[in-house]
Amino acid sequence: MKLVPPGADCANCPLNNPESGDGPVMARPNKRAKLAIVGQEPGFDELLEGEPFVGRSGRSLDRALDDFDIRRQTDTYVTNARCCVPKRKLTAEEDHQSYVACRQRLYNELEKVQARVVVALGAGALKSLTVEQIQNFANFAHCYLAE
Repeated sequence: MKLVPPGADCANCPLNNPESGDGPVMARPNKRAKLAIVGQEPGFDELLEGEPFVGRSGRSLDRALDDFDIRRQTDTYVTNARCCVPKRKLTAEEDHQSYVACRQRLYNELEKVQARVVVALGAGALKSLTVEQIQNFANFAHCYLAE
């Protein structure tokens, strides 16, 4: 039986199936975070470690944070818009449904953290943060990390 993240609608998610998805990978709580970083979805390394952004993308993120003297462990909250890893290429509808199923979970996380800035890394992360939800945060930035 899969762990159901608080607020997630796993019953309506196409990844809630052993043939379709693995996970979930949950963020490490950090209520002191000033910066919330939202990625699209975990990868294989994240699935193994059970934590977002520990693979190649995580190393890129760490270098970018270091450039700005931001300490990941104390200054940031790192999560993903979708908390499970797809095992196969999803149709456009399945892709959309999986982000929608995780949306309330993401909102709940961000409301608990109350970071001053939320950064969406990628189109899936940005689409998960609707205009109405973005207006609830003090600041919002959308950017992509380049390798």
